[in-house]
Amino acid sequence: MAKKVSEANEGVQALAKKAPKVVKKMGYVMQMGSKQIDSSSSFNTKDAMLMAQSPMLQAGELSPVSKTEEQPAKVSGSDLIKQGKELKKQGRQQNRQEKKSNRKEERVKKLEKRRERQELKGKQKLDEGNKVGAYYKQQRIDRINKRIAKNK
Repeated sequence: MAKKVSEANEGVQALAKKAPKVVKKMGYVMQMGSKQIDSSSSFNTKDAMLMAQSPMLQAGELSPVSKTEEQPAKVSGSDLIKQGKELKKQGRQQNRQEKKSNRKEERVKKLEKRRERQELKGKQKLDEGNKVGAYYKQQRIDRINKRIAKNK
């Protein structure tokens, strides 16, 4: 028959607070309702109260499962892994699309700045009386406009 921790000497009680698993292996039983319960199926009452007070539970987003309700069907580990992979794949595809659209926007902005610079330089060439230089600048502006139209 297992001994109760409350009936043990002070040393075992102190050890139970620090290392309950060790005390359990020694043959002492943790009492229900104490602050530390070493069990996979139960947790302390403070945690239960906190869970009951959670806003998600009160809002109805989560519902506590009672014994009368049907338990959800068990899902195998391989199904969960497949679902996780699919979610990752969808997330990566969305990220790629966002990055691609961001790159296009940045490229168009850069080309528009370049076009403005070339227009300014073309005007300067005309003011200097250099019509050939202005002509070449206009050709460059036309090529930039084509690239902008392609990227939009």
